[in-house]
This record gives sequence, C-alpha cells and structure tokens, in this order.
Amino acid sequence: MTARELIAALRTGMPVSAETGMRLLTPAACEAIRPALVKVSALRGAAVGERATFWITGRPGNGKTQCLIKFQEGLRKLAGSEKHAYVHIRFDQEREIGRQAGLHITLHFPFTGVAVGNIDNAREDARRLSRVFNSVAVDALALGIDAVSRAAGCPIPFAIGTKHVLRKAIGSDYFQRKFVRRKLQERWPSNPAAVDFAVHWASYLAAPTPAQRAKFRDCINSHGPVSFDLLCTILAQGGYTTLVVILDETGLDALKGLKPLWDGPADGQNASHKLNLVFVLACPDTERQLVQENESLSRRFCEADGGHPPLRGPKVVSGENDDLEHAFSKVEELLSQDASIRRRSVTPDDRDRLRQSLASYPNLTWQVLWKRVIDLLVDG
Repeated sequence: MTARELIAALRTGMPVSAETGMRLLTPAACEAIRPALVKVSALRGAAVGERATFWITGRPGNGKTQCLIKFQEGLRKLAGSEKHAYVHIRFDQEREIGRQAGLHITLHFPFTGVAVGNIDNAREDARRLSRVFNSVAVDALALGIDAVSRAAGCPIPFAIGTKHVLRKAIGSDYFQRKFVRRKLQERWPSNPAAVDFAVHWASYLAAPTPAQRAKFRDCINSHGPVSFDLLCTILAQGGYTTLVVILDETGLDALKGLKPLWDGPADGQNASHKLNLVFVLACPDTERQLVQENESLSRRFCEADGGHPPLRGPKVVSGENDDLEHAFSKVEELLSQDASIRRRSVTPDDRDRLRQSLASYPNLTWQVLWKRVIDLLVDG
C-alpha cells in the first residue's frame, strides 16, 4: 500500500492490512504484549506442563491484530538454544473451530506453524524442499522436519536430489511407513496413535505435495480431538518445551473448545505430554466478558497476572507525547514519502485547537483521530 493509498484509507475509515497497520502501532500497543513474551521466555527452559493465557482486547481498529504480529516478531527473536513453536489462526476466518478447537488447531499447525530455536539444518532441508515442490511454507516444513526426525531418532528420507523413479519411491507411503514407522515403533511401542500421526507427517514432509497433504489431514481428522495431544507428544519428544497458540478474533465458543487443551490428557494416556501451552487471545472486550461470566472458563483463562492488557482508544491530553503526537508523526512520515500530496500550512495554534477539541471528544476512536489529523495536514 502506497503512502497516498494509506492516507486515503485512514481518512475514510477503510480497513488496512495487518502488515500495513504495523507501521501505525503506538508504543503502548507494542508494550501490551510484552508480558506474554516474558512468560514464553521463562517457560522455554523446560517442558513442565504449565499453562498460561494472555488477552488483547479492545474495540475494532485499536490494533489487536497488529499487536499479535508484533508478538510473533518477538517470539522469533527470543534468544537461546531452547525450542518453542507457535501457530496463528484467525478465528473469524475459521468459524468451524468451535468446540473442536484442538482438532482444528492441529489441522493448521503442520502447514502454518513456526519453530524458533536451533533448527538451522532443518531449515536448510526445508528450503531445498520448497525449491523442488514450489510454494510450500518453509517455516512449517522446517518445524516438521526438526520435530519428527528428532522424535523418531532418524533423518527423514526426502524425495529430492534423486532420479524421478527413485524420488517417487522415496516419497511413497510404503517407503515412509516401512522406514520411519519401524524407528518410531522402537521408541513408542505402546503408542500406536502417535506413531501413525508421525508417519503420516513424515510422508508429507518427504514429498509435500497436495496429495500427501490431503492424506495427512485425513489422518489428523481420523484421530479427532486426541490429535492435538498427539501433536504435543511429538513436539515434546522432538525437544520442544513450549507451544504458543495465537487466536485472533476469538470468542466464547473457541474458549469452550480450548478447555480440554488447557486440562490436558489424563495421566497414563498414550498421548500424555508435558509441553507448556501458552494461549494468546485477541477479541473485543464484550467477548472476554462472556468468558468471565462462565466460572469454569474464567478460572482457567482469566486469572493470570498481567494477562489482560486492553487496547483502549487513543489518549489525547494537554501535554505532549500522547497519541495525537503519534498520529501527527506518522502522517507527516507518510507525506514525506510522496511529494505529490498537497500539504496545508499548519501553525502551532492550529495544532493546539485540534488538541483541545479531541481532548474533550467523547469516546474518541482511532478512526476519528486519523481523519482529523489528515484533514488538518492534507489539502484536498
């Protein structure tokens, strides 16, 4: 989006992409997610089965989605050799999540999840696969290669770098089942479900074609709700300590589906694991209030210290360094990128009058703030 297009969108209240909105985030919004980053950093040391939930709430347009993107940037930058993984799902685009949240998170994770930690070798293998099979997410491939190969204790035989006939054979279900299944059965003789899950994942990773992806998704669906616990078991066996589940535009139905994930599998089940789970949830204030009214859900998801940094509307006060100054700075930055946009001649008195007007504005929104600042600075 060009500077001119972004100014026009802000002026008229048209939505902008999450990535574009990142350019507009206030320092307060950037800080809102810091407690969750601190928690993930603290949990990465060991898998102990801990649970934590963090909320980002506010009215539409207050920067929730952009805040989550900033959070993901922070997750990628966490230092250390310990490994964690995360997945980001927009609930408003996945309404079927509902009561089967664990299943649908698992259906997304192998294809959109991201691993953070010392996985350089797996990432290089993923790049090679991506070049051969085209348009396959490198991050998700690298995560799968690292987790499954370490859980199995053997490398995945990729269907690349060989002649066509051998490539087809290596990528076949038969080869993967014979080679990888044997290794997994040696490690998990009493957990056939986890073995089945990992073998299908390995088959997809060896040759990430649409057909293998469909077979893997069928496998996940066949395991139903327990599929999430199988996923966590493989991640834990692969050396991961923490899984971060990020749900944007979530609500009460999704939280009901997350409840079994929070509680975890019963001790003694084949899918038991000690993976730490961190849920980061973005939604309007009204949705969180509904969750708070549900005693069972509130006890699990609403009682973390520092776990609810709400994103309120813009703050305009008599002093400086407030959200009005932030808006002036961002609009002037955009104007500097396109000399063809006509600018008004604005005096300090003009700015002061706008400040006084907005400071007394009831329930000021970011849409109103951006429009008023642009109307003052832009001619036409």
